[in-house]
Amino acid sequence: MYMYMYNPDPSFSLQTLNLLFLMTNQSNVTVITDRLIAYLRLTTNEYVRSDLVAKITQLAERFAPDNQWFIQTMNVVFELGECMCVSGGGSSG
Repeated sequence: MYMYMYNPDPSFSLQTLNLLFLMTNQSNVTVITDRLIAYLRLTTNEYVRSDLVAKITQLAERFAPDNQWFIQTMNVVFELGECMCVSGGGSSG
């Protein structure tokens, strides 16, 4: 399934990313998140990058196996996603 992420047709890539996001659970979060981060490193499409940052963040918050993994994963997302991270709706003061 991962090969469809790299298909020249963007619709295949987006559908594959969405499917991976939807099928993620506690037992496969590290593998799928690693694949999503690898794709984030390669893609230059700003819409896809923004979507990946949001999806990886949600998966890390929901299924992190431990605090160290969560922090490492989010550090990579912050580094790769630069200013694309979206606030979860918290109050600012």
